[in-house]
Amino acid sequence: MAPVDYLGATAAGKKAAERTANLAPVLGALQQFHAAEDRYPAQLQELVQAGFLARVPEAPAGQALSYNPADGSVRWVSVAPR
Repeated sequence: MAPVDYLGATAAGKKAAERTANLAPVLGALQQFHAAEDRYPAQLQELVQAGFLARVPEAPAGQALSYNPADGSVRWVSVAPR
């Protein structure tokens, strides 16, 4: 059985896929940096400075990029409107 709001579900799936695709270069750069430096960068901007990433991606509306330098994990998180 198809969802009641098929178009809404499709749009939400597309947005989720875009967010994941936007993280792919960051994740790859984190792996390369870790392999070269045997540590994760203190900040994502360090990936740009070291030449592993052209730029840190901009967050979609209502989202922020959350990075944990202890384990190299990165994800989008929702932020409250200002």
